[in-house]
Amino acid sequence: MTKHFHSYEEQLAKLKSRNLVVHDEHFALTFLEKNNYYRFTGYLHMFRDKNPKTGDLLDSYVQNTDFNDIVELYNFDANLRSACLNVLAGLEVYFTSVIAHEIGKLNPYAYLDLSILNPNATAKDKNHHDAWITRYEKIIHNSRNEICVIHHMENYNGKLPVWAMVEIIDWGSLSVLYSLCSLDIQKNICSHLDSALTPKLLKSWLQTLNIFRNYCAHNSRLWNRKLTIRPARPNANIFREFANLEIADVPNDKIFLTLSIIQYLCSKISPAHLNLIPLAVNSLPTSNGISSKNMGFPLSHWREHPLWKIN
Repeated sequence: MTKHFHSYEEQLAKLKSRNLVVHDEHFALTFLEKNNYYRFTGYLHMFRDKNPKTGDLLDSYVQNTDFNDIVELYNFDANLRSACLNVLAGLEVYFTSVIAHEIGKLNPYAYLDLSILNPNATAKDKNHHDAWITRYEKIIHNSRNEICVIHHMENYNGKLPVWAMVEIIDWGSLSVLYSLCSLDIQKNICSHLDSALTPKLLKSWLQTLNIFRNYCAHNSRLWNRKLTIRPARPNANIFREFANLEIADVPNDKIFLTLSIIQYLCSKISPAHLNLIPLAVNSLPTSNGISSKNMGFPLSHWREHPLWKIN
């Protein structure tokens, strides 16, 4: 079976045939011209009707599902992504700095030699480091016109000290580099943030935030998303910042837990930005049964929690 191309007019007709209420066809057509139909219908998925006997999803939408309401939800999600990116940018700069500092104290070029970076590395670590070096060499090649790369090519045989190297790699490479560090280096990195933070927990969070940042940067849907890489839960009995937030009960494959982790890190790293994500979340439209519960938020009290309260 193959898919067939549909014009904007045909896309709109298809939505209307599936019971989507459209008040202003000109507005709807203009919106579809500017926003991919396939992306837009991702926000309609939870509004699909069900077969009353089998529970199977139907192509039609539940009664009174309104095009304008879904556009509001679509725009909310864009605002949330923007807020998340603003906060994550600061977190990325911070971790870049701290990881480079702790590796650099050992040896400015330790990242090139796993026996220095982690004397207790396993054979699996060696394979991961080999893959990391291959990826890093590609990054160096693609960054060959960067001033810092040219400078080190001309004066230092192309070897960048770790504090220069981290400025050209992406969050994914930074996350893997952290995971390859010795336990002592990882503990030192954690100690910059919180004595309760463990290397294993931070490893999980960096991996999750890398994927989450990619969702935001590539305009992927956050609302009602089911995460494939799930963050490890902090113990609310150890992390006072997570106390009374129902962390043990919320699903870790929805974005509330990840957003709460971002809020926690933001409180430590850039507290001036703590309001950005809560303000975006609070702009969620509430028509047609749209709820923050679709993002894994608990039903009550979270707005008054210190990590989420708007100041």
